[in-house]
Amino acid sequence: MVSGEGIGLIMYQEGGIEEVARYDDTMRSGFIVDEVYLGATIDRRLLTIDCEKVGRESHIDEKVNRFREGSFVLQRGAGKTPTIIYGTESGALGMIVSLPKVQFTFMELLQTSIRKVVNGIGGFTHKQWRNNTQKDIKSEGFVDGDLVKSFIDLDDNEIREISEMMGFLVEELRNGVEDLKRLY
Repeated sequence: MVSGEGIGLIMYQEGGIEEVARYDDTMRSGFIVDEVYLGATIDRRLLTIDCEKVGRESHIDEKVNRFREGSFVLQRGAGKTPTIIYGTESGALGMIVSLPKVQFTFMELLQTSIRKVVNGIGGFTHKQWRNNTQKDIKSEGFVDGDLVKSFIDLDDNEIREISEMMGFLVEELRNGVEDLKRLY
């Protein structure tokens, strides 16, 4: 159930319909994929809502107009990764990839490690930019693919530092990033 004032996840249970999750905010657009609602708020955030966790979100600094199933790359075979393309008010395109839990956890750890090594731009850290400080909302449940892909362009000292921080070999990290790059 979507309204201008928020979204609610309702399910039919024996005996009637029950609201199992609610997220109150002004919504702009939305899309349902694999029983998860993916939405965009008017203040430039992406969010998800499902039965397990309400309100995983990330600030993207773009107003999303439309979501569509699709991919920027050709995916072959039975093991296609679920992907959603979105278009913004400014004409930018983006893609959301649903990662398996193990891969998501690895990418989230890599993102956190890169944030500790790489300086932000304009006086903001990457984490500050992805959070919505006006509403004191923390970015969670999303991995910034562009930040993770930047690992490949870091200098050797920064790559070694991240490798040691995470406890992975440099080659394992590079392979993980290359796997992500193939998705979009």
